[in-house]
Amino acid sequence: MAQYKADVDIYTSNDSGPRNTGALKWIIFHTTENSGNTTAQDVARYQQSPSAGGSYNVLTDKFGTSVRSNDDNYVPWAAGSNAANIGGLHISVVGQAAQSREVWLRDYDKALRKSAEVVAKWSKDYGIPLVRRSSADLKAGVKGIAGHNECSQAFGGSDHWDPGTGFPYDVVIGYAQTILNGGNATNPGGPLMALNDAEQRELLDSVREIRKQLGPWPQLGKNAKGQDLTLVDAVAALKAGK
Repeated sequence: MAQYKADVDIYTSNDSGPRNTGALKWIIFHTTENSGNTTAQDVARYQQSPSAGGSYNVLTDKFGTSVRSNDDNYVPWAAGSNAANIGGLHISVVGQAAQSREVWLRDYDKALRKSAEVVAKWSKDYGIPLVRRSSADLKAGVKGIAGHNECSQAFGGSDHWDPGTGFPYDVVIGYAQTILNGGNATNPGGPLMALNDAEQRELLDSVREIRKQLGPWPQLGKNAKGQDLTLVDAVAALKAGK
């Protein structure tokens, strides 16, 4: 079974050696706490230094790039505790935990979609369900998706709370589910999802206006139930010779 193939490989020796992938339980999200135009490659190169003291399996960034730093069967230095590091596949998005949901959706959609590709592959390969889990779930060994925050609460070894309360797990999970159902993370929702927020609002406003024009209109008469006819109803009645 081939592991997820990242766009770029920048491996680090910051790890605790090999592990049994059959015992993997979780997909754990992190943020690197970088801002601006920092890339996943930048972070991965920094983490090649032993002094960096940390690493992940895969990094993603706002430019839609994924970087492999540790193979799936290697234990990264990601979550501060052996239980979380050994039991989890760790993905870090180049961003900050303090970011709001609005910022994530507006500025980091490419990162979310790329992350979903990774999550979908891990879910399929290791039987990890696309379900958000709590710290209590992690303590109980329940498989699923969580963040560094839940690892800190469950196992200690860290006080980190990334990827933050604004991180849109639901969006990433939705994208990943679409991929597993045969869709594409680049455009998982079809043409409508390809539009930006302003374009979607304009389209929906146009639909509402068309509906208004179709009626119902009292001038067109009433149907058998005494309801005003719409323009479509009236045309159908004329066609039927009523």
